[in-house]
Amino acid sequence: MVFWEHYTETIKPCGDFKMTLFEKHRLPSPTGLSAIIVAHDAPISLRTEICSYLRTYFGNPPHTPLFLLKEDELLREKDLLFVVRDTQQIVGTLRYRFVGQLLTQCMPDIYRVDAFCIHPLWRKRGVGDYLLTQLHCYANEKGIPYAMFLKEGSSLSILNSPFYTGQYVFRQICHTISSNVLKISTDVAHRLIDIYHTIYPQVCIIRNRHSPQTWRLYKKGYDFILACFQDTYQEMNDGGKMGWCTAWLESSIITEHSREEAAIEITDSLADTFNYIWIDKKHVGNVSAWKEDGYFHWYTYQWATTYTVEPSFCMMD
Repeated sequence: MVFWEHYTETIKPCGDFKMTLFEKHRLPSPTGLSAIIVAHDAPISLRTEICSYLRTYFGNPPHTPLFLLKEDELLREKDLLFVVRDTQQIVGTLRYRFVGQLLTQCMPDIYRVDAFCIHPLWRKRGVGDYLLTQLHCYANEKGIPYAMFLKEGSSLSILNSPFYTGQYVFRQICHTISSNVLKISTDVAHRLIDIYHTIYPQVCIIRNRHSPQTWRLYKKGYDFILACFQDTYQEMNDGGKMGWCTAWLESSIITEHSREEAAIEITDSLADTFNYIWIDKKHVGNVSAWKEDGYFHWYTYQWATTYTVEPSFCMMD
């Protein structure tokens, strides 16, 4: 994509947060119509149209799960969504999703770029480059420039290496109860995050206190894991609801065997909320109970850090 051609800065090791801002020139709309910016309080008719568009064209259904966002789930208060049309219909969308604040002294807001969906008839015609460039310029103008890109499949053809590369696995979960797993509230979980950050200050934590979250605390002997699961708003072919792990904070002495056991017990405790769970392969130990589902790559955008995401991380939705 043209958008990435000049994104070639090699980021040097730095502290917990380093700005890497740069400017881009706006592009003309390939459709001849300028993109509009949609906020959370947009008319219901527009939000319904966008949800219908994403349900139809996002991913590759039925080979991939359906993206089943509802109108009241499309955008939260700080979120924005860019929409471009041709003369007849929506041909491209791009959401700027507030995911939380990076736990540093300056506590910058971090966004995620997602719901990036181009109509099949308009792919490879510059719509994606146009939307990404519009977002870049707008975010810099509004002082909300720091973002994460989640790229699934192959990595981007740019000099910057991904902040982190992992592999998805998923499983259909069963309803079982383990004495090692506790359901905890979001308030309790975030108090534990503060403690964890004090003990392990090198771990990357981007946390949001206000998004819908399901937390579990695993405790067995000296091992503990604090894990968060959130809705992907995606539905499997059998109608099952898919969740994903957005935080996995573990004690430093945990073994591979303990992690394998914990991953099963924690996810099985979620059966009243989800039917399937996506998680990073590094957290499941023996993969025989899980189905592999491709690689993913996290890129930081206009910021860099020496924080780590192995094996613990918190990058919320």
